[in-house]
Amino acid sequence: MTKKLSEFFANFLVDTGAAAPDKRAVILFGMELLLSSIISILIIVAISITFGFPFLWLPFLLAFIPLRTTAGGYHAATHTGCNITFAIAYIICIVVCKYVEIQPITYIIISVIALVTILLFSPVEAISKPLNEARRLTNRVRSIVIITMFTIASVIVWLLSIHHIGIQMFYLGVFAAMVSQIAALIINYKGENKNESKV
Repeated sequence: MTKKLSEFFANFLVDTGAAAPDKRAVILFGMELLLSSIISILIIVAISITFGFPFLWLPFLLAFIPLRTTAGGYHAATHTGCNITFAIAYIICIVVCKYVEIQPITYIIISVIALVTILLFSPVEAISKPLNEARRLTNRVRSIVIITMFTIASVIVWLLSIHHIGIQMFYLGVFAAMVSQIAALIINYKGENKNESKV
């Protein structure tokens, strides 16, 4: 469905002269990415409402998106696979958030582990979508700055002994981004070994 809508929109822009024919592939890719992102957000909003927390998706995304877009992470083979994986990850986080009271010290632990992971590996690139050197450096610096800010904030939350479900979901978003990065590292490692075995 996402692909068909994207193709329709790209063809419409080209046919009406709003975009050059050689830009069709770029428009198609951009539309697929945009629609997939909108669908993912709508899915987690629906999940949040179902669990009785209509706005809990917001702190999750405020943590997850900045880290995921700069530090890198897991890429599913299709947009549908990406939406399903993201929905499952969010369900796990919201279940934990609803039934487990996470102590503020845990936020520091999550942040420090994420900081170490980012310092060692950021950005984790998709094998099929490598970054150029300038983008790689920019993403690395941004991801380090972001996770450092999150780590400092976690220490403040711990010192003030703040207990709030929104903060809990925020750091579960940090955790989800870290897991996504580690999953991508494992997949990339297996892919490199598989390619080497073919040589």
